[in-house]
Amino acid sequence: MATPSPSATPWPTLTPTPTTTWPGCESFPYTISFIRDSNIWILEGQGGIERQLTHEPEGVALSYAPSPDSRWIAYITWSFPNWDLKLVSTETGKVRLIEESRRPRLPGSLAWLDDIHLQYHILIGTEYTGTEPAVVGSVVEVDLETGAHRELATTTFHYPSPDGGYELTGHWSPRGDPLPEHVPYQLLDRRTGEQRLVMEEPAHFRGWSPDSKFILFSVSPGGGDPSSLVAVEVGTGEQAVLTPAGRQASRPAWSPDGQELAYFECDSAAPEIICQDLNLWVSGPQGEGRRSLLVSEDGSVWLEGQRNGPVREAIAVPGTLLWTADGTRLVFSAFHESARQDIWSVKRDGSDLCFLAEEAYPRTLGSQS
Repeated sequence: MATPSPSATPWPTLTPTPTTTWPGCESFPYTISFIRDSNIWILEGQGGIERQLTHEPEGVALSYAPSPDSRWIAYITWSFPNWDLKLVSTETGKVRLIEESRRPRLPGSLAWLDDIHLQYHILIGTEYTGTEPAVVGSVVEVDLETGAHRELATTTFHYPSPDGGYELTGHWSPRGDPLPEHVPYQLLDRRTGEQRLVMEEPAHFRGWSPDSKFILFSVSPGGGDPSSLVAVEVGTGEQAVLTPAGRQASRPAWSPDGQELAYFECDSAAPEIICQDLNLWVSGPQGEGRRSLLVSEDGSVWLEGQRNGPVREAIAVPGTLLWTADGTRLVFSAFHESARQDIWSVKRDGSDLCFLAEEAYPRTLGSQS
C-alpha cells in the first residue's frame, strides 16, 4: 500500500516539536509492573518500593497481561516440557495455575475480556519460534470465578471488540513463523451476523480502540519493512494512514478514552541500523493533531541516562509503550546504544519526562489509593 485510499487521511508531514528542557519529575501516583531478571516486579509510584511478584526458576514470557481491575497478571512460563499459563495476584503474590500444556500444545496471545474472563489461543507446534511453523488450534475463554473453560476450535486468531459487539478474525505471519499463512481480516457483527472483509493486505492486528470504533493495523507493503499504521473505522470501513512512507511505526497504544493514539516511529532507511532517529508520536485516531513528544533540538532523543541526568542518543530500539489508567501520562521503555533499557514516563503534552525504573517491558496497573 504505497498511498492512502482517497477516503484516508493524507500522509502527515514530519514537523517535530523540540523538547528543549529536562523538567523535574512531578508526582507519579501510579503502580506499574515490569520484567526484571525474567520475572515480574511491581513499582508503586515515583520513588516507591519495588517488589518481586513472581519467582519462576525458568522465567516469565514477555507477553504477560494485567487484568483491567489490576488484581491479577496473567503470564506464561516454561518448565520443560511444559508451557504453563498462570495468574499471580498483585495484592498477595499468590499464584494460580490456569493451564498446564505440553508440546505440541502451546498457550499464547493473552487477552482479558473483562475483570474475570481471560482469553488465550492454543498454538499447535514444536516451538513458538523454530523451523517448523505452528498453527492456531483453538481459542480458550476462562471464567475465573467458576473455573469453567470454554474451548473453540479455530484456524486463526480471534479478537473481540471491547464492547462485545464485534469479533475480528485473521492473521499474518511473515516467513511462516510461527504461523504459516496469511489470513485476511474479517469482521463479524455479533448482533446481525453480518461478516465483511476489513483488511486484505498483509498486516498485523494492533488493537481495538477502547470505544470499539476503530481497528488498528500495522500494514507492510509487499510483506516487509517499513510498516505503516492504518486505522479502519468500523462503521464505514474507511482506512486512515497515520504514519508517513519510509518511516517504521511500532508499539502503538490507545489512550483509555480512545481519543488519541501513541506510537514509536523511526527512520528505517538504513537497514544496517536497527532504528535511527527514534521518536514518540501522538495523534487522533485518524491522524489528526499529530505531534512529537521526545525530539531534542538537534533531532536526537532524550531517552537514556542515569538518575543524575539524561544522555541524548539518536539510535534506539522501541521497547514497550502504554498509557496510565487516567490517560494523563505515557509510560515507555526503549533499548539504546549502551544496551540498557530503562522505564520512563512523560505527560500527554510532552512535559515532565521522568525516570521510573531500570530494566524493561512495563505495564501500568492503575492509580494508588
